[in-house]
Amino acid sequence: MDFQYVLADLLSRVAGALGVLFLDYDGETVEALGCTNSIYDIKVLGAYQGIFLGQAKVFCQQQGLGTFEQMVMKIGREKFLTISLPDGYYVTLILSDLACEGQARRELQLAARKIAQILF
Repeated sequence: MDFQYVLADLLSRVAGALGVLFLDYDGETVEALGCTNSIYDIKVLGAYQGIFLGQAKVFCQQQGLGTFEQMVMKIGREKFLTISLPDGYYVTLILSDLACEGQARRELQLAARKIAQILF
């Protein structure tokens, strides 16, 4: 099983999922699936997820709050669920406002574990 399959499976399992991005430590998109908006805009938003994730991790570490692994950001009518992977990689799942966030979080966590097993 490869990580592209895991990402495609994630999209198919989450009702209301609009797309998924797999990004590296520099915010560069490694893979983008299902994104119907401008791919450039989606890649930029994905890169910013990495910036926010990195800043939150640093803040939590400096404050002794533990590790920061996941975040949810609402931009317009869409939600961006982002989860950390080893070596600075991360996955962002893009949801419509009709999606069930709880189900999406659970499926994203499962997918992240599978990707980590495959790649790291």
